[in-house]
Amino acid sequence: MTNKSTAFRWSRFSALARVDLAERWRSYAGLLVIALIVQMLLLAWILFVNHSPKPMQPEAQQGWYYSFLFIFGVAFCFLFHAPMQRQGSSLLALMRPASTLEKWLHAACMLVVLFPLAYTVCYLIATVPINALAALAESTRYRAEIAAATRPTPSEPIGFHVYLPLLSNADAHGDKPWKQLVYYWWYLILCGYAAFALVLFRRAAAFKAVALVFIVLILCVMVLSKGGNASVLIHWLDGRQRPSMSASAVLANLLLWLGVPLLVWCSAWLALRERDLT
Repeated sequence: MTNKSTAFRWSRFSALARVDLAERWRSYAGLLVIALIVQMLLLAWILFVNHSPKPMQPEAQQGWYYSFLFIFGVAFCFLFHAPMQRQGSSLLALMRPASTLEKWLHAACMLVVLFPLAYTVCYLIATVPINALAALAESTRYRAEIAAATRPTPSEPIGFHVYLPLLSNADAHGDKPWKQLVYYWWYLILCGYAAFALVLFRRAAAFKAVALVFIVLILCVMVLSKGGNASVLIHWLDGRQRPSMSASAVLANLLLWLGVPLLVWCSAWLALRERDLT
C-alpha cells in the first residue's frame, strides 16, 4: 500500500518504470522490430517496384513518418494497457506500490515521450538507407541520360533528403517546422483517449472506444452545423493571415488546443483512480 499523503515520490516512480521495463521489454521491442520491418519492406517495394526508383521527397517523408506514428502508436497503446483487459494481470498492475499519479505519469511518459523517440529511431533506420540507395540510383540514371542525351532536358533528380521531425522543414511553401506540432497534438489526444478507454472499459474496450469516438464525432458535426466559423480554430496556422484576437476566438482556441488534451488525459487519470487498488 502506498502512502496517500505523498502523491509523487521519485523512488516509487523509478521503481515502477524499472519493473515495467524488466517485465515487458520483449513485447515493446517486438513491436518496434515489427515497425522497422514493415517500413523497410513497404518502402523498398514502393521505391524499387518500377525501373526508375526515386527517393521520397521531404513532404512524402513527413506524411510517412506521422502516418506510421499514429498506426504503431495505437498498437503500442493497446500493448501497454493489455494487462488492464485481463482480471489477474489488471489486479497485479493496479496493486503495484505506486500512487495513482505515478502510474498515470508512467503511462504518459511511455506513450507520449518514450515511444515516439523509439519509433523515430526505427523510422530513420528503416528509411534513410533505402532512400539513399534510391537517390544513388536516380543520380546514376540522371548522369547516364545527360551523357547519352536521350532527352533534351532530363528532369532534375529529387536528391537525398532526411526528414527529422520538428527539425526539418518539409513544406515546400516555407511553413515553419513548429507547425508540425499539430500532428503531435493529434497524437497526444489519441494516446490520452486510448489510455482513458482502455482503463475504463474492462470488456471489449476497443469496440466501446470506437463507438464512443463515433458518438463524439456526430455531436461535433451537429454543433458545427448550427453555425459559426470553424476556420477560426486553424487560421493562425497560416502565417500569412493575422490571427483573430477577439475574446470568443481566443476562448475557442484555448478550449480546443489546450482544453481537449487536458480533458482526455484528466479523464484517463480519473479512470485509473477509479480502479486503482493502492
